[in-house]
Formats: sequence, structure tokens, C-alpha cells
Amino acid sequence: LCDGVILTNNCTKPRKHRIDRITPQYMAGYASAEACCRMFQSYSRKASANYCIGKDGEIFLNVEEANRAWTTGSAYNDNRAITIECANYVDGSRYGVLPDVVWDSLVRLCIDICKRNNIYRMNFTGSDSGNLTMHKWYQDTDCPGPWFSYQFQRLANEINDGLGVDGSTTFAGTYKVMVNTLNVRTKPSLDGTIV
Repeated sequence: LCDGVILTNNCTKPRKHRIDRITPQYMAGYASAEACCRMFQSYSRKASANYCIGKDGEIFLNVEEANRAWTTGSAYNDNRAITIECANYVDGSRYGVLPDVVWDSLVRLCIDICKRNNIYRMNFTGSDSGNLTMHKWYQDTDCPGPWFSYQFQRLANEINDGLGVDGSTTFAGTYKVMVNTLNVRTKPSLDGTIV
């Protein structure tokens, strides 16, 4: 599944808990997986992730799964989680949005992680009581950013679909969405032409 391996020593060997959760986050940058891994090479940065997904959807291993990456600032979470850095758009109204190719690689990687680690269902609860967790719950950061944060239930649903389990949740009711601009597109993707 990996397109490359660039390991860093910014990790704790071995992790102190079995893998039972996933923590995806955004890179706050539109970069390749290789560039992301190289950024974590410097010990002075004191940060890493198990995987980096680049703007073209390539997946690089940065910290072996047997080891704890230094990602969320929480030993409790990082000892249990596979952590994943995802390239995101950094321009204007799309800031923080994951390109479709990155999203697809993320879903594919998460399904693979779940299968190999006997995680039978992704459960997003909106807190760390679930097994799909957010960086901002453990450290003073906005990561994974507003757009990505709102996609976590969708991510759980797509992973569960890939695992062949019913994990979807629907929310009935009326919602008000307040935005400065709204683009209606020819398909449900940023690749769709604005109509």
C-alpha cells in the first residue's frame, strides 16, 4: 500500500499499547508525502506521523506502526493511534480541504490499518471515547481544521463501508449553513465545474 518509506527517529520505540484508533490530520500544506516525511527528519522539530499522504495521493511510511509517532502531544493517544498527515489545499476558500485523491488514499489506508489491526469498526463520537480521534482534542491547535473536522463522520462511514460493517449515522432535522460564498458544482467534488 505504501509508495515509499522515509523513516524518522522522532518516535518512541516500541509503542506502549496495541493499535486501536486512528488520528488523521491535515498537513497545513499542499506538499508531497516525501516532503512531509523530510520535514519530520529534524530532531529539533520533535514531531512525526506514522504515515504522510501527499497532494498526489502517494502514501509514505514515516514511523513504523510498531512505534509511537510524536503527533498529537498526547502519549495516551499516540501510543494507541496510527497517525496520518494529509496534504490539504492552502489557497483561499479551499484552505484545509483535502483533494479528492488524498481523501481516497486516506480511506484506503484506514481500511488497511483496520484490517491488519483487528479494528472492526470506526466509531466517531465527537470525543476521544471513539476510535477516530482529532489532534485538537489533545493540544492547543486547530488541526485537523474546520473542513476536515466536519468530515470525520463521513470518514468513519466510508471506512466502515470498506470493512463491510454498518457504521453509518444519519442526523434528522433542519440545518442552517452560513458561508460567505457557495459554489454549486456539476458533481459532489472540488473537481466538478462550478455552475
